[in-house]
Amino acid sequence: MELEGLSRMYTLGRKSGIARNILAIIVIVVAVVVAASGATYYFFLAPKAVEPLVIITWGGPWGNATKAMGELYTQKTGVPVVLELQETSSVSLAKIRAQWPNVKADLFMGSTMVWQELLKDGKAVELKEDEIPVLKDFPNQVKNRAPDGRIASIGMYFLTNGWIYRTDLVSEPIDEIKDLFRTDLNLKGKIGWPDPLFPHGGPFIQLAWLNGSDEVKDPDLNLGFENLKKLAKTGNIGGVVHDSATAMRMLSSGDWSVAFDCCSPYYALAKGGLPVKVVKVLKDAPTMCSIDTIGILDTGQKEEAKKFMDFFLSPEINTKFSAICGNNPANPKATVQDPSIFDWELNPQEFKDKAYIPNINVWAQGEAKWNERFEKEIVPLIGG
Repeated sequence: MELEGLSRMYTLGRKSGIARNILAIIVIVVAVVVAASGATYYFFLAPKAVEPLVIITWGGPWGNATKAMGELYTQKTGVPVVLELQETSSVSLAKIRAQWPNVKADLFMGSTMVWQELLKDGKAVELKEDEIPVLKDFPNQVKNRAPDGRIASIGMYFLTNGWIYRTDLVSEPIDEIKDLFRTDLNLKGKIGWPDPLFPHGGPFIQLAWLNGSDEVKDPDLNLGFENLKKLAKTGNIGGVVHDSATAMRMLSSGDWSVAFDCCSPYYALAKGGLPVKVVKVLKDAPTMCSIDTIGILDTGQKEEAKKFMDFFLSPEINTKFSAICGNNPANPKATVQDPSIFDWELNPQEFKDKAYIPNINVWAQGEAKWNERFEKEIVPLIGG
């Protein structure tokens, strides 16, 4: 989900963009009507070039899906769409803050926590149902609200985060978090463990669950860190997962045989022949879930961005977008085109019964402290 950073750009609707650039050159059409009293001149100025919408998103299937939906929007409206690919939404938040008010992006796909921060900073547009009518279709659980009730962003799909392993490299199926501690599964140096920022500290919470704790009972996640130290000392952890691109690359190459990641990218990799399996539901720990959201930055093209969001979240487009990503769409009126995605994602009943969404407020307050502790206490043990 997270690729090369904000520098790389994709321009959509190229043909219409070229045509509009040509029209942007001032064209004067002179019609001369010869009459008895003389000549009358009519001057017509061509319309100005349309400013593109700029969307910050991830690479991989998310970038592909956003590009495809952007092209549909360009075909419908004539407004070009440009993508900026990010590593993580937390990294993008830092860049937006550093570059403000000279930020060129209009829409931004990111975590609920990041959008809470942007709204608090005054850098986000409050989303209102009377201005973006499609929001009325969405349930409250995917409306990312600030404490005062304002909507900061809206969920695009439900996201299952889990353990993915190479079936050809692991000697037995993995179905418990305790399996990661085993020394008889060919796991030596083969586990990719995520840092606390990716995604939402989920695996740390899973380890805390082994001792009956979680991030609410213990915001410092002491039991999670103690169990992670034990795991690191087995030598099974081979590296740190900072983003989906790293996990996908390392699992695809076979450098790692197990990693924690959002599950949906592996839907396409498995269809392409990579022997991977997603552990949706563990026997001894909860299934970590989240929603990825989209919101509007308080920059130059707010009104056009609202129109795009109304289009983008419509049942038809949410269906198409989620199908490319391999996710379960958030709009209740959208449909799942390929039921096999539920081999990778929790189905609606599983989501109701098994899903665990980390407390965003606890995570937001604890992330810096967790990350500092991870770098100090865990990273030196990795590979040992």
